[in-house]
Amino acid sequence: MNEIAKTTTLPYRIAPFFSRYLAFIIDYFTISFFAVSLYPLFLPDSWDSLSWKQLNLYFIPLYILYILLFLCKDIYKGQSWGKYFTNLQVRSMLESFPPTKIRQTIIRNLWLLLLPFELFFLLKDTYFRRKGDYFAHTVVLEYTKKITIRLLTLRVLSVIFLISFFWLLTNITMPLALKKRSDYQFAVKSLVSSRDWQAIATQNEEASYAYWFTRTETKTNVTYILPLRLANQTYLATIVLLPQNKQNAQGARWSVKKISITKQNAS
Repeated sequence: MNEIAKTTTLPYRIAPFFSRYLAFIIDYFTISFFAVSLYPLFLPDSWDSLSWKQLNLYFIPLYILYILLFLCKDIYKGQSWGKYFTNLQVRSMLESFPPTKIRQTIIRNLWLLLLPFELFFLLKDTYFRRKGDYFAHTVVLEYTKKITIRLLTLRVLSVIFLISFFWLLTNITMPLALKKRSDYQFAVKSLVSSRDWQAIATQNEEASYAYWFTRTETKTNVTYILPLRLANQTYLATIVLLPQNKQNAQGARWSVKKISITKQNAS
């Protein structure tokens, strides 16, 4: 490790603890936000009526994906998203400290499963190498060259892109979670069996529901406003549901308070 301090040709130095900590926090929240945005894809129908223990069984693939993202977060040039922003890079413990191989980064990050144990060794080690670094023969270095205006601009644009990406992903997946709720499914069934529906729908005709809709919930009721298309006409259906303490004959815990269908004028 003394080579790092003596070398003048390589613009690197031992990564300080604060930078390592900040990089980990950035990685943790980035991967967590990404995983949380995907959770509606793994929800079963009527998921809101299940216990957390039952839901966890459906989330097993998501948990596996979360772990895989952590294992592979440094495979591109030894840098994760957090290390990119803090000028850190994982390097091999060889002469001139070449970039790590994929196998090294995965072995190194496997030890994150023992995070408290790893934190203890990182703080104890002179060069802030944790056990994962020793087994993978790696070291985390800090890039010491000055940040240029071009690089700073790219990082600002990257932050804007990341925030926009998470916002878009959340807005795309959230309707999936709402459509799998038991109250939404009950609302749609109640809508198609209502008198208002029978007045506008012909026999065996199916409606096309908009992907995005409105759901509001109060202490006394739940309201769905569903844009839909039926017989080449656009409608806006409003369904107000009341929660019930006991299940009805159809196994639902809801009753219908109000259903109305309004025809929308073509613009």
